[in-house]
Amino acid sequence: MKKKGQVQINETILVIFVFLILLSIGLMGFYKYNQYSINKIDEQDRLNKFYNMIGTFSNMPEIKCSYLNDDLDCVDALKLIAFKDKGDFGFYTITIKKVYPETEDEECTLNHLDKKRECNTFTIYDNPKKDYTDREVIYTPVSLYYPHEDKYYLGQLKLEAYR
Repeated sequence: MKKKGQVQINETILVIFVFLILLSIGLMGFYKYNQYSINKIDEQDRLNKFYNMIGTFSNMPEIKCSYLNDDLDCVDALKLIAFKDKGDFGFYTITIKKVYPETEDEECTLNHLDKKRECNTFTIYDNPKKDYTDREVIYTPVSLYYPHEDKYYLGQLKLEAYR
């Protein structure tokens, strides 16, 4: 009887051991699946933020044109220069370029505008990821207002997101 009881105890221990191995494999699979799902949701959230930014950036009060407290549908060139590197947008590069009329490719500063020198590029925010693997770029047209000239020009907002 002693041997039969010992064999049954060994069988029970073996069954528990196999059950624990299967349970740990199942938990690891569940963990990996949850981690994959969370990464996928995070990536989708980043993309949604990126596509929402193209619609909301040009409507920010910090850069939007206004006349007598009435918001206009344009971007103020002087406000762009003042807003440079003020926000924290993450791993993005935000550039507005004057497209028409064409001018030489030069970064706009307050000195350029005061002396009425030709310039066409406003780099508002530039924080690329150091070791990015993918970059997504999106463009949209904007109306650029130069208050010192009281003129409107055609511009292009370029957003770059780094992953």
